[in-house]
Amino acid sequence: MKKTFLFCSFFLTVLAFSETVFAQLKIGNNITKVDPNASLEVEGVTNGRRFRIDKSTGQITIRDGSQQNGRVLTSDAQGRASWKQVYSSSLAPFSRAVYFGAYTDVLENGVAQTIIYPNISSLIGEWSVDPIGLIVGTPGNYHFTTRLEMVNSSGCTGTSLMSLSVNLIRNGVVIENSGTDDRLAPVYAENFVYNVSILGGASGGDRIGFSIKADIKNPQPGCTTKVVAGGFQMIYQN
Repeated sequence: MKKTFLFCSFFLTVLAFSETVFAQLKIGNNITKVDPNASLEVEGVTNGRRFRIDKSTGQITIRDGSQQNGRVLTSDAQGRASWKQVYSSSLAPFSRAVYFGAYTDVLENGVAQTIIYPNISSLIGEWSVDPIGLIVGTPGNYHFTTRLEMVNSSGCTGTSLMSLSVNLIRNGVVIENSGTDDRLAPVYAENFVYNVSILGGASGGDRIGFSIKADIKNPQPGCTTKVVAGGFQMIYQN
């Protein structure tokens, strides 16, 4: 008991009068060569491969040969880590939704229609499916895109003029000027593709979709326009 008391007293004295009390641990082939700025080092058999913790900043260094500027540490299914280059597609699994099969009724002058996307292609993350949109589970900034395949009927010969506006719908409300608003142009019988891309925020529980509205001047009898196909995609950004 007396020896234990003396040892504890000595240890407490060291703590009290030392400006810095620091222990180092090294595991590896050359344990006599210790980095004075590291509190922990673990060396691999291959020269230069090591795990290190800086004693001042606590910064961790992992050098396994895959490290490069701008890479991030990732894991495989077995938990083995390595440094990899991250691309936008690498982030998609965090939250991504893709729908297809878009359609509308015949567009009427000045009437906004909700675009229907009945088919799910991909749904990754926290989402709820709704007949007129997607209910967001993860709040944040998103990239909203829609690709619409449209048809002007055979009765369109250029007599009428039309502009299209495609905007986001949030919780049943059209967000005006959030998407596109074209100039008036003659309407001819044709098939065409209409693309819209929007960056914006969404809160958890928001129901998100797209609307389309036509502004038609000098409407021509027998000339109609509608969406017949297309897709809708939301990808989480940050």
